[in-house]
Amino acid sequence: MRSHLRGAEPLNAPPDMSEKDALKSFLNWVYTNEKCQNEHYALILWSHGPELFLQPPPGNPTGDPASLYLKPQDLREALTSCKPPANCHLDIVGFDACSMSMFEMAYEIRGLADYMVASQEEIRQPILQQFLSTQFGSTYYELGQKYFREILNLINTNKRVATAWHRSKGPVWTRLALTAFNNPEFKVPLAVSGLPINESVERFVNMLKKFASPELRTDIERCEPHVSLLHEGMTMTEMMHMLGNQPLIRKEVSYYDLR
Repeated sequence: MRSHLRGAEPLNAPPDMSEKDALKSFLNWVYTNEKCQNEHYALILWSHGPELFLQPPPGNPTGDPASLYLKPQDLREALTSCKPPANCHLDIVGFDACSMSMFEMAYEIRGLADYMVASQEEIRQPILQQFLSTQFGSTYYELGQKYFREILNLINTNKRVATAWHRSKGPVWTRLALTAFNNPEFKVPLAVSGLPINESVERFVNMLKKFASPELRTDIERCEPHVSLLHEGMTMTEMMHMLGNQPLIRKEVSYYDLR
């Protein structure tokens, strides 16, 4: 939370600010900011749970491990000391974190909001786990690990492969792939500088086949059919469905009446 506050004026959170103080600073800023004035408020806390809220981390360079996590008591104290303006109300406290649907948490913040919303299950699978759960995800992941060094070495040492890599916009597509992997809803463009992704892959793959090991050439041919299925504006989520994505974990959400 402190990392977000440092870039938000007029908060200017000091580096040694505890998570509780950071939350209080944020609440005070919202409640006193004219642009945020409203009759009803909802506080959504995103993180990893329950370890962030219940267990102290190893520590930080300042030697103050308590400054790195938020305890249920800290949340209660922050909500008690920072309340909405007159005639305004905090309706909901929600936890966008795994395993936070606990009676103990609801008890700590009773009377400070009308409802608590949380889940006792995994909120969202990490993107890598989602990818590996697809029909072909594990195969592509293993192939990437297996041949990464060989392909990188060819790009660095073989001029023809290096030329094909750059002319096919390999570095740009790599950056876009990383962006899509970190943001599953990011829409990958069909073309870069007028060069379609299918043609980019075909150019590089054709050159790679000329110099790759026989084993790599065989595995490239196994993967080629999926390239033709790519189309403009696909997100990482859609690409995973294309690979036969398995259903994500079903989320059970609980609602606690805190009044």
